[in-house]
Amino acid sequence: MAKCWICNGDLPLTGEHKFKASLLRKGYGKKYKNEDSLYLIKNGQPKEEERIESYKSPLVKFENSICADCNNAKTDPHDNSFDQFMSYIESNYHLLLEQQNLNFESIFQLDWLTQKRNLFKYLAKIIGCKLQSINKESPLNELSNFIIEDLTPYRFNIKFELNEGVHYLYQSAKINNKNYYHLYYGSTTYYVNRKHDMSFGGWVSFQWITVHWIFSSYIKSSIKDNLSSSCSSLKIKSINDCKSFINMTPLEIVEEIETSSRENQQKRYKHCMQMEDEKYL
Repeated sequence: MAKCWICNGDLPLTGEHKFKASLLRKGYGKKYKNEDSLYLIKNGQPKEEERIESYKSPLVKFENSICADCNNAKTDPHDNSFDQFMSYIESNYHLLLEQQNLNFESIFQLDWLTQKRNLFKYLAKIIGCKLQSINKESPLNELSNFIIEDLTPYRFNIKFELNEGVHYLYQSAKINNKNYYHLYYGSTTYYVNRKHDMSFGGWVSFQWITVHWIFSSYIKSSIKDNLSSSCSSLKIKSINDCKSFINMTPLEIVEEIETSSRENQQKRYKHCMQMEDEKYL
């Protein structure tokens, strides 16, 4: 019987939402009728078998890999910190664009240090579930020890980015009395070195904030986010990096906004994470 990757328990396993159920309800509602169809988009085209009928659909969840206790009670504080983070970024786009950093004291007030760590624990949970679905042999003990025992992970790093193009889509929809809510998973890149150590990198976007993540033993300590720091830098992804949207379909525009100026994945992480790529084949 498979065990929960967080607590290593033998209880029945559940699937964590790829995006929080509260975000799916807020952005798209509870159930999606045919005229308001919602699809899981892969490779640029919607498919009928990937139509999402509600926020409870298995299509918006990772495969079962964590127990109900770890999916709920043990990680509720982390989910709540993420909710507070989302509320702040959705209300402060122009301030974030001007400051080009995330000030966690402003986001979380007096309890910012605990709340920041909780936010990172939520991100560790969803990334851990993603890694588990890709490679069940991935050693995720650093992530589980961070989530349960608050031990700082040294193989896990986060960088934040603000995407002007996503806010452009949001504003364009608003002008036309429509709603646009942006949730996006980028593809995962993985590397194997001569010692057969696996390293992974990817990104996930929540509205106009993108979280770049990496899980590796070869991250330069000089660029790791200091979990005790009240601020994290916020890289700006300019809409000017995008090609003209003229003659593009809506899906093509979303892809352009998410992937423009990235070149290839390896260069992306070399730039965003400054990995010691000489370690990799």
